Amino acid sequence: MISYDECVSEIQTLLAQSHSGGSIVPPESDLIDELGLASLDVMELIEALEDRFDVAFPINELGDVRTIADLAQRIQNLT
Repeated sequence: MISYDECVSEIQTLLAQSHSGGSIVPPESDLIDELGLASLDVMELIEALEDRFDVAFPINELGDVRTIADLAQRIQNLT
């Protein structure tokens, strides 16, 4: 099982590379409201995480994902 901290770290790394100008954002950061990700950006992030952790997110569970912490928790539950 992958740890919560590993999940958070990977999400932060992916976001730093593509959306936050290289800075690490806290786990409580809202993907849309605070980081300004568009729906397509969120889906691309999810695809990258599915590939990285070899998981598949059930589409019906994605509506509740708002923060990095939410996303990390979902990944941890799927592994």
